[in-house]
This record gives sequence, structure tokens and C-alpha cells, in this order.
Amino acid sequence: MVFFDGFEFKSLNVSAPYDAAGAFVATIPTGLSTEDDLLEALGDVFSFPPYYGVNWNALFECLRDFEWVDEYEIVLLHYDLPQIPDFSLKVYLDVLREAVNDWGRKNALADYEFKRHIFRVIFEKSDENKVMNLLSTLPPLIE
Repeated sequence: MVFFDGFEFKSLNVSAPYDAAGAFVATIPTGLSTEDDLLEALGDVFSFPPYYGVNWNALFECLRDFEWVDEYEIVLLHYDLPQIPDFSLKVYLDVLREAVNDWGRKNALADYEFKRHIFRVIFEKSDENKVMNLLSTLPPLIE
């Protein structure tokens, strides 16, 4: 298993469900080809609240909340990368990276008043180079 910028890369098997006992596991459907499909799928797999606006800002907000999720550990699985333009994929990866890091910062605060979670994002090992290249060659979009 390889870690990069808060992401994990593993050899995943679509025919065998990912086992994360006691965790909330959300799996991105394979073969997504538009931003809208990706954003809608995320809303579905996470059961986002009705106020989710199906856009990047709303995704960023919901990924940093998870108040409706009872499990401590939340895992987002990608058996493949969405087939969207690189710029949009970069935005998506930045949103995920910031959400992972935000949960790390929140958990480090002793006086954090909301429910704590660990948010893990796992990609297929074969997508590691593309994710690393996108995140390391383009400047962060979210600061």
C-alpha cells in the first residue's frame, strides 16, 4: 500500500467487496464520464443531506461535515478514476485532499465540538501515477 498526500493506493478487486469492518464505505461507481455524473454519484454513495448542491463547493462542504454518518471511519473507494477532463479531475482530487487533511486537523484539536471522523480515500494502485502527476504538476486549487 502506498500513501501520497493523504491518499492510499491499493490493488482493489471489484468482484470482492472491500472489507473495512465497522467503517462507512462509499464506493464510486466505475465508468463515470462527466462532472455531473461524478457529483451526483458522490451525493448518492454518501447519502448527502438535501442541501447538497451538486457542485464542487457543496461537495467540499459536505465532505468536511459528515454529521449524518454514525461510523467513526469513512472510506471512499475508487476502482477507477472518473474519466473527466484533467482540470476537473484535479479539482476533484484537491477537494478530496483538503477534506482528508481537514479531518486530520479537526481530530488533532482537543476542543473540537463536532463528531470526529477519519476520512480515508483509496484509489486503485494502477491510478497512482496519474493522481500523483496531477497533484504534483499543477498548483493547488484550494488554499
